[in-house]
Order: sequence, then C-alpha cells, then structure tokens
Amino acid sequence: MAQVGTRVKKKGTSSTSVSATSIASSRLLVATLAPSTVKKYDFNTEQFLQWMVDNGHHPTTVPHLDSLLAQYLDYVYERGFGLGAANSTVFGLELLYPGVCDQLPMSKKMLKGFKKLKPSTSHPPLTWPVTCVIALDMIQKGHFLAGVATLLAFDSYLRISEFTNLYREDIALGSDVRIGAGRPDRMYLRLRKTKTGPEQGVEVLNPDVKALLSIVIKRVPVGGKVFPYDDAQYRVLFHRVCDDLKLPRDYVPHSLRHGGATYGYLTDMSFVDIQVRGRWSSLKSCLGYVQTFRQALISRSFPPSIIAACNIVSNRPLLSLISEVLHGME
Repeated sequence: MAQVGTRVKKKGTSSTSVSATSIASSRLLVATLAPSTVKKYDFNTEQFLQWMVDNGHHPTTVPHLDSLLAQYLDYVYERGFGLGAANSTVFGLELLYPGVCDQLPMSKKMLKGFKKLKPSTSHPPLTWPVTCVIALDMIQKGHFLAGVATLLAFDSYLRISEFTNLYREDIALGSDVRIGAGRPDRMYLRLRKTKTGPEQGVEVLNPDVKALLSIVIKRVPVGGKVFPYDDAQYRVLFHRVCDDLKLPRDYVPHSLRHGGATYGYLTDMSFVDIQVRGRWSSLKSCLGYVQTFRQALISRSFPPSIIAACNIVSNRPLLSLISEVLHGME
C-alpha cells in the first residue's frame, strides 16, 4: 500500500483533502453516502493522517496501519472526543482504501471498547407544543421563514439538510397535474437528496403547516429556495432561540424529526405509515427509534415559562397566535 501520510499536508506544504475528489478508487462508494457523511469522514480521516505525519509515521503495510489506528483511537478517546469521531475515522479509511476495515483487528477491538466506554447518545424528541413555542419565538425575532421551517420539519420528519434544500418546484398540491391526485387539500414535498437515497418524498399533514407553507411559496420565485438558510445558519438560530427560552441544551434541529415521529406514534399512526413518512429503510429501525423516544419524553422537564407557553399553544389556534405575533411587530 502507498504511504498514507502522503495524502495530507506536511508543515509548509499545500493540503490535499481526503474527499470524494481525491478518492478515485472509491467514487461509487462515495456516491452511496450523504454529502454530510462524506464531509465527516473526510475531516476525521484527515485528522488521523495528519496525526501520523506529525508523529513521523508512514505505514506501508496494513498491520502497521492497524497498529497506528489503534493508537490514534486511544489518543482520540483520552482527549474527550466522541464516538462519532472514532467511527468516522475508521469508515473514512474504508473509503480511502476499500476493504481495509476487514484487515484491522486491533482497531476494531479498540472501537468496540470505545463504544462501551463512551456510547453514542441520542438527542431527545421535541413535543408539538414546545416546537410551536420555538417557532413563535423565531417569528417574533423576525425570522418568519425559520419558524415555518421548524414547524414543517416536525410535521414531515425532515432532517435539516432536507428542508434547507427545498426549492419552489419541490412542493406540490394534490391538484397539481404532476401529482394527478385531484385533491387540492393535499400537499407533497419532493426530497431530492436524503440520507437513505435520492428522490424521496413526504406528505405535509398538519393543516396549519400547509397553510403557512402555501403563503411562503407564493413569495418564492421559480427556481428559488424555499428557506434561505444553510445547515449552519439554521443551527445557530435554533440554538440561540432555545437558549433564550431556557430549554435544555441537548435539543438540536434533529429533535424535530425525532419529535414528529414520536408524536405520530402517540396519536395512533401506524408504524408502517411512520416508517414511510420518516423514510426509514426498515421497520425494525423505525420501531426502535419511536419506542426509545417515547420513553425519553416522559423523562423531560421544562421551566415554568415554557409550561405556561405550551398551555397557551395547546388551547389556541396556531395561525391566530402567529398572526398576533406578526401584528405586534408592526
């Protein structure tokens, strides 16, 4: 095998990224992964390769690489990095050298120990009332589109990359000739790229969310993005609003997807329908997902201000509350 260290920068030289463009032998493997996943693999693998260069290691055999990777996983663990960084390093090497993971026995044992000592943690689901409170606060701060995106992500189990990459043409009513369903009260989303594959979709169910999205798309030009945010911009806004509301800090944008699926289960939606809406590849993964988060809901606690706001949201029409917020800003 070629010297691994030659693929990263040495001090004083230019950098060569371990990305899809530099992994010529693995383009088909890269194509099976979401861009965000490739980006994680890229970053963490490059960190490992740079670590080897900085420490003067240039393995030419797989056993030597295995030994160094095992040392690096221990290094990563001792410095407090999470399981995601360790997994991404190992799987990133598989992209760089297809088949190599089957030849790394020591590193696999280290990764198994990593998982036992530092298991991955799932982010908790949001409830619909708390989601509405977050959306209303976004709107009050002047971020109407972010508020609508938040409600849509909960309703349609959307990942952040899915709703930040929606275009005007990706939204269709049931009366749209492209659908041919003849039901103007229905609304569908085309999801061009998802974690589980391209060209998927989901129906928007909540009447208030459909009404809000209908208002939004009337203002979006042909070919325009529905929500003018990228992943990082929305995350920053989401966390700032949650901090202002004094919500627990373990809520993340993905909590909207978690919460929507759990809400579907609690309101008697069938597991098959939840699986289809959430675009899970297997019913087994969907079952574990929903059952875990149902229990997580029970363990949550909120400050009195959030409880009071949720009571208001639960007893008044959402569109009426949004209208009041908008009028109050005039």
